[in-house]
Amino acid sequence: MKNYPWPLLFLLLMAFAACKKDHDNHPAALPAAIEGSWLLIRAEGGLSGGQHEITNKQELIFSNGKQELLINGVRKSISGYQLIKIDTAADGSWELKTDSLSRSFVTLKNDMLCITADISDAMYLYYISE
Repeated sequence: MKNYPWPLLFLLLMAFAACKKDHDNHPAALPAAIEGSWLLIRAEGGLSGGQHEITNKQELIFSNGKQELLINGVRKSISGYQLIKIDTAADGSWELKTDSLSRSFVTLKNDMLCITADISDAMYLYYISE
């Protein structure tokens, strides 16, 4: 009697195809998770490459397609925003498109929002949800 490995290989192939990769930061949920108020807690990078002292209260509010920046409770800017999924980003980054011409990227890990501009000496701004 001959043993045919094909049924076993077929079952293994079906099992692997049914598995779904689970990410820690669940990047597909970012558009909904970004909604709300975020407080700046850390800034690093830029020309110095180091960490910068936060001297005022900076809040970002994402609501209904609008991004609002408040500094010490005073509105400094408001613009539309859109998140665009980057399929090649291993860290779950999304492109943050606003009404300005600059390009930024957003990641959400461990309940901390990181925003950085698309330039070589960019600042990394870290926010926590309020």
